[in-house]
Amino acid sequence: EAWSDNGWQDLSPTTVRHYRELWDRHIRKSIGRRTIASLNPYEVERYLRRLKDAGVGFTTVRHIRALLNRACRLARKWSANTLPNPIVDTELPVWSLTQRGDSVRSPEVTEVQAILAAAATFDERFGAFVRLVAATGMRRGEACALRWTDIDWEAGSVVVDESVVAAAGGAEVKSPKTRASIRTLALDPGTLAALQTLRTSQEGLA
Repeated sequence: EAWSDNGWQDLSPTTVRHYRELWDRHIRKSIGRRTIASLNPYEVERYLRRLKDAGVGFTTVRHIRALLNRACRLARKWSANTLPNPIVDTELPVWSLTQRGDSVRSPEVTEVQAILAAAATFDERFGAFVRLVAATGMRRGEACALRWTDIDWEAGSVVVDESVVAAAGGAEVKSPKTRASIRTLALDPGTLAALQTLRTSQEGLA
């Protein structure tokens, strides 16, 4: 709770929401009831193994351990090293390849074409959105934050420099975490034409 009051303000709303979900779903009513001083690495590793046995996935358990480690590290610092960090020396349970589940499969070309066709039939704006994401690989939040001024019609490119993220009470636009996330992406003629058609439609609607 101290960390959420003094530090979460610097995190993205998406990260804060993820931390809060982990806390409420997996930590608060179990190991979160224990005082830091009463925990040791053995008990923490038993807790992580119970999560695994309950069906919690590898990535989620890894994130839970990272969240607890950061919180306990800050507690140790803020207590002038009076409190220990019982997380730092712990190890994660081992998941075999069969236990980690199927990896995400990239869609085939025919599947992408079917998705693009269905999206365009459903709604012109959504069709242009899906085509833009498929053509550039940008994140959906980045696509949501685009403005017409971000498109260079003559060069056939688009500048990605913001992202829309879910936040308390709605959504907000934020800058990227690193300069490397600010980039210029090339647009193929078909995607550029779809965006131009959409712009003409939007101007007429306005």
